[in-house]
Amino acid sequence: MLNLPDVNIILANKLLMVTISMILRQILSVAKNENPEQLSLLLVGTAGTEKTYIVKVVTRIVRRIFNRNGSVLNLAPTGASSVLLPNGRTMHSITPIPRNSRKKDL
Repeated sequence: MLNLPDVNIILANKLLMVTISMILRQILSVAKNENPEQLSLLLVGTAGTEKTYIVKVVTRIVRRIFNRNGSVLNLAPTGASSVLLPNGRTMHSITPIPRNSRKKDL
């Protein structure tokens, strides 16, 4: 069963639709390639610029296209911001620090 974010794309204004279209165009161009590489997108902006809305819309569409929850991994720099994203995780949670590493003597 797909885990789709609850978002209404009809509410998007013209600028949001252009941004979402650009992101989806890039995702689909990578997907059409026989050997698609991982696509990493960094979405930045000040508070209130609808970053979370864009992530939710793109996540919903991409999961529907590929019919997989794992087709999108939403990462955020902090735990507070990751809670706002569909299945959000912190960036450091996917790159754990090795536990048995030793510091070199200086």
